[in-house]
Formats: sequence, C-alpha cells, structure tokens
Amino acid sequence: MSYTYGYIKEAALLNLQIDEREANTLGHLNRFPFAINEALSQIASTIKPDQKVLEVQVATKQYRDWLETQGEDISKLVLTDEIIVMPADFLEFGDAVNHFKEVRFDPFTARVQELPVVEATDEEFTYIPYNKIKFFKQGFYRISYNAYWPVLDAKTDNNYVLPWPRDISECLPAYIAYKCFKLDNEEKAAIWRQEFELLFSRIARANYQNTRTFRIAGDW
Repeated sequence: MSYTYGYIKEAALLNLQIDEREANTLGHLNRFPFAINEALSQIASTIKPDQKVLEVQVATKQYRDWLETQGEDISKLVLTDEIIVMPADFLEFGDAVNHFKEVRFDPFTARVQELPVVEATDEEFTYIPYNKIKFFKQGFYRISYNAYWPVLDAKTDNNYVLPWPRDISECLPAYIAYKCFKLDNEEKAAIWRQEFELLFSRIARANYQNTRTFRIAGDW
C-alpha cells in the first residue's frame, strides 16, 4: 500500500485535533506542503535519499557528426571532455557502482563496436565539485546519484500517490503537527517534535546492494 497526500493530510488533522475547515481558517492547510518538503529535505540529506541513475551517451565530435548523417537524434549526446551539470534534484553522488560501455568508431570503415559493460573508473570520467561531471571516453554511462524527493505544493491533489517509501510518509504527519503548533503552542510543538524524531529514527537506511557483475538484458 502506498500513501496518498490526502491520507497524510487527514493524519495531520487528527494530530492537530481540528477538521479541514478549521485548518484552512487558521492557515494551516497552506503550510502542510512546506512542512512536508522541509521534512523530506532533512530525511534525504541525512538518512534516506531518492537513489537514482543518470544515463548518458558520450561521443567524440567526429562520431556525433557521423550519427547525425545517419539520421540519429543527437540532441541528448554529450561530447567527450564536456562538463555537464547533474539534474536539478541532485543531492550528492551515490555510492553505487557506476557502469560504462565503451563504443569504438572507425571513421574509415564506419564500423561501430560496442564493448562489454565494465565498472566506470576515473579513467573514464571525473567528478567536479559540487554537481558536475566530465566524461573522457566515448560510450554509454550509468552514474549513480542521490536525489532530493519530489516536492509538493498547494496544488497537489489529495489522490496524488506519494513516491517515497512508507517509512518516510509515516514521519510526515508528526512533522506537520510540530510546525503548526510551533506558531502558538511550544509545549505541543515539543511533543510532536519528539514524535517525529522517534519515527525518523525508525526509517530504514538507504542500502545499496551491488555486485561487480552487470548484465544487460535488451537495449541499454
């Protein structure tokens, strides 16, 4: 079962001991998404980020130009030695194994050869502080990184299924209550802050389980 935004709102209202109409009158409903985003930022940066992979095709200028003559889409190609910026949700580079499939191109025979997938090392690419990366060799890359969780806003629908794990969602109603009570009731705010810290401590740590063997089924 995945939680929806509406479920989290109902749980937060129960913590606040008010209904949605009263929460709206007090201005609390508008604070819910901001409180959730704040909690998610803390969770992602300390214990459980969204684990993602950036897939990149890198080519020399010569190979790129040849691909264009073959009618291939080159809009997403990255050139060797070009510095690229990681996606907007980037938090930090991940600990998972990065992978590389080298592509060799002979301009005289127009022969293209794809080599087996291997672990990418500093011979193929390098990290550049704080959110950039440069690739040295031609081929396909899979680069692991940790990301912030998607943010919510006042227009988020109640039926929106939250894309993060349940243990994260279960922390959110307590954090919402803490932020709302903090405005005018420090005693209750402290209680809900402690409840959030308890639930926060139960979040299962992100755990990469990687092998050094990487198999490709179908296309990259």
